[in-house]
Amino acid sequence: MEYKCWAIYLPRGAQGNGSARLGGAASEVEGWRFAFGREEALRTMHLGHGAHGADGDAIYDRLTGEGRLTCKRGAYSDGADKGHNPLLLVSEPSGACSPGLTGTLRAVSKSIGLPGIQDTTVYGTSRVSQSRSYFAHHIAAISSAIVLDDALTLVTHGSTLNQQLTFSSLAPNTPAGSPGGRRA
Repeated sequence: MEYKCWAIYLPRGAQGNGSARLGGAASEVEGWRFAFGREEALRTMHLGHGAHGADGDAIYDRLTGEGRLTCKRGAYSDGADKGHNPLLLVSEPSGACSPGLTGTLRAVSKSIGLPGIQDTTVYGTSRVSQSRSYFAHHIAAISSAIVLDDALTLVTHGSTLNQQLTFSSLAPNTPAGSPGGRRA
C-alpha cells in the first residue's frame, strides 16, 4: 500500500504525447485540466501498465483509448508478478481523494462490527461534530488535514517572503533624495 498526496499543478513535464518508437505516454502536467489529471503518470510510475495495440498502430491517444502503447514496468511490478496486489491511494492538495482511497475506506467501514474487528476511532461528542460513520469521519479528516497543511504551507511561505522583503528592502533615501547616501 502506497499513499501519495500528488500535486495538481506542475509547470513543466511530459505532455503525454508519446513517441513513434514507444507509443503513447502518461501526462505529467494535466492536473490543472481535470481531477486527477496527473494520476496516470503516478500509476504508471508505481504500477506500470501492459501493452496495448499492434506495432503498426498510431500513438496511443489517452482521450480515446485507441492506439499503441508499449509495456512499462513500475516500481511495484515485481510484487504484482509474485501475486501481491499493490494498492495506490492518492489524494490531491484540494482534498480530493482517488477512487482507490475512497474504496479502501468504504471496505474498512463495511468490515466494522464483524467478529474480531473493533473501531477504536474517537468521534466528536459535540452536537456539531461530524458523523459517527467511519467512512464519513475518516474521509473528512483526511481531506481537512490535506487542505489545512497546504494552507499552513502558504501562510508560512508568505510570512517568509514578507520577512525577506523587509530585511532586503532598499536603503532609505537620504535627505538629498538620492538612494544610498551618495550624490552622482
